[in-house]
Amino acid sequence: MKNKTKTKKQQQNFDEVLGYTSQTLPVSSDGKYSCSASLGSETAVMSNNTVTVVWTSTIRLTKSSSSPIQGGRVVLTCDDKSNEGASYTWWKETDFIYRQFDRKLQLDDISTADSGTYSCMARTNSINFYGRTTVTVQVLKI
Repeated sequence: MKNKTKTKKQQQNFDEVLGYTSQTLPVSSDGKYSCSASLGSETAVMSNNTVTVVWTSTIRLTKSSSSPIQGGRVVLTCDDKSNEGASYTWWKETDFIYRQFDRKLQLDDISTADSGTYSCMARTNSINFYGRTTVTVQVLKI
């Protein structure tokens, strides 16, 4: 039991010495790294350490109006907060929305026909990750 406590304390000190913090890294940080450690007159070098950055989806779909009015405008934004260079795909229900590859989808002169569930997908070719979320737009008649 004493050894476990010592090991835990050594690990805590090791993390403090290295300045270890959990952080979000860009995908460009992926790659091979080397490090060295010294204790007194002895030095140990470790090489070919690989850092793999995993992209987790933080996709959120937001709308510009919480109660859209018929004849007005609604802008849906696919907020991916991940990588630049993502491409976007949009759907209404299960129908693909053609000619829309931006992170924003603008619906002008909306009507009850525009009510429904919209989906966006952000994709980056470098890691081929997909994320999807939905929002329902209900149009209020005036």
